[in-house]
Amino acid sequence: MIFFENIFDFLLTGPFILIFVVSGILTLLSRGIQFRCLSIVQKIFNNSLCSKKIFNNSLCSADTKNSQELPPLSALAINVSTTVGIGNIMGPIVALGYGGPGTLIGFLLGTLLGSATTFTEVFLSVFYKKQSKSETSGPMIYLETELGKPWAYLYAFFGSLLLVAWSMSQSNTLGTLLTEKGISPILSGLLIVSSSFFILVKGLDLISKVSNIMVPIMFILYSAATLWIILCNTYKLPEIAILVFKNFLSPHTGAGALAGFGYATMIRWGFARAVQANEIGTGTSTFPHSITSSSPANQASLATIADYMNGFLCTLSSLTLLVCDVWKDPSTVYDITIFNKILVSYYGSSGTILLFICAFLFAFGTILGNCYNGTQCFLYITRNKWLYGYYIFTALFVFWGTISNVSFVWNIADYFVIPVAVPHIIGLLIIAWKKPSIFEL
Repeated sequence: MIFFENIFDFLLTGPFILIFVVSGILTLLSRGIQFRCLSIVQKIFNNSLCSKKIFNNSLCSADTKNSQELPPLSALAINVSTTVGIGNIMGPIVALGYGGPGTLIGFLLGTLLGSATTFTEVFLSVFYKKQSKSETSGPMIYLETELGKPWAYLYAFFGSLLLVAWSMSQSNTLGTLLTEKGISPILSGLLIVSSSFFILVKGLDLISKVSNIMVPIMFILYSAATLWIILCNTYKLPEIAILVFKNFLSPHTGAGALAGFGYATMIRWGFARAVQANEIGTGTSTFPHSITSSSPANQASLATIADYMNGFLCTLSSLTLLVCDVWKDPSTVYDITIFNKILVSYYGSSGTILLFICAFLFAFGTILGNCYNGTQCFLYITRNKWLYGYYIFTALFVFWGTISNVSFVWNIADYFVIPVAVPHIIGLLIIAWKKPSIFEL
């Protein structure tokens, strides 16, 4: 059984490598747009802070002239709440367990290279959305315009399924955590589904308001908790840095190495987790951004911040696991209970409460964002019909994810990434190659 599992790991390696290669090409083609655009981000925030309107001006407040148009920072908040999720905790746990310490390099590469892809896709989505009269948003618009409807329909179909699978992984981790505290997964699933369904029915405005509140709280809370643990173990960091690079260059990953697929296993789990955490090449970051009131260049620049935030959180999670040495125990079960033990050892009983708050905010925000993004794919296929049917479909699978096996749910998510990310990132490269002017700031 282990041998066949590693065969599948080996086969999944190729698509994830393709995503990173194209991200690297876009980085070169754009002359490092993900770094050059940071000056625009700084100007946007400086202007907001100087005018003392960062939380009440047009950057965050709804535009009364167009209720379906998001302010720039609200779009960023929804994107961050979607991408910053359980994947930032569970991704490093699963990657470390199955791929070894070298998988941390995958998260760092995912951040540095993937942000060029994010800039490209968000720029195109905002630009083509403003040019079109489409009621939906996202990659389908620029894929249809430049590459034809079949390409766009293919993305929309598999994208709607991928976003459901990602929501399943969020609810699964939250359900696992609550089960440890004696709460039935069935009850957890019902609570997650009912609260998510209520906010989705209320519409984009409520999703935006919830995201604006949740994002700073969950980011600061989790960052502070993990950073303190790392600072308490700073003397281990040089040794860990050497370990990470040695493992990346010559991985020894338990069952994977025994089957002869050590390096493939490390790449598969490290890169795959980075793809899910940062949503590299999937185009899913474009949905809230494409309906913004901002210019394509400004919004694309803002969008890269979500990638950097994701990379920062994944690095904190990975370093926390490494400095606490939990990965050295062969009996370790790689699920979210690992973090529960770590936080309890440093913060006592309040550590469990801390993890629950972070996990709930991460999971709930991501499920909301995924559901909204998924509806855009679904409505593109159905021509704006049967929206509640998709809500019900999503709710059933989110509930199923809560009561399912951890590895089963995360493997499903990985397989659904392939038919979404591979055609999309190839199409993205074709369009970017044809239109290099999009990288002129």
